[in-house]
Amino acid sequence: MNKLNKTVLALSLVTTLVNAQTIMFHPDINDEFNKMQNFITGVVNSDFKNQYFQKNYPQMNIQDKDNSYIITFNLAGMEKKDIKLSLEDNNMLTIEGEKREENNTNTHSFIKKEIHMGKFKRSILLPDDINIQTLKTEYNNGILKINIKKRASQKSSSKVIPIN
Repeated sequence: MNKLNKTVLALSLVTTLVNAQTIMFHPDINDEFNKMQNFITGVVNSDFKNQYFQKNYPQMNIQDKDNSYIITFNLAGMEKKDIKLSLEDNNMLTIEGEKREENNTNTHSFIKKEIHMGKFKRSILLPDDINIQTLKTEYNNGILKINIKKRASQKSSSKVIPIN
């Protein structure tokens, strides 16, 4: 079991114990349990959750235009060379990379830290009607914009068939 799993398991067990309402202790012990519960709740709801469970990075928008899809990723502070974009045969678009932290940043001086740093990978399934050959990308000021045209729909045409 890796360190993250052990930490999550330990926090889960402590939270269960702390939340146990049926156990009655001496008032001093109850005060300590309340302090511990507040501490654990604060950790789980702040940096711990953002650091270890950041599943929606980078943030994105998907627009369905008349004849194309426009996907926009917010990659503020990243260089183009640190981003990899791939598209599998099953229309799975994957963006991955690493956002490097500046070497001179003292992590102990943060009061709150929400900006994601480190490696990331996010995949999205694109609709079936995309035309892969028309995929175009543009990266400007930390915004990656992907434009993919839709395939021309096969309009069924009706034809009157004469009966002889």
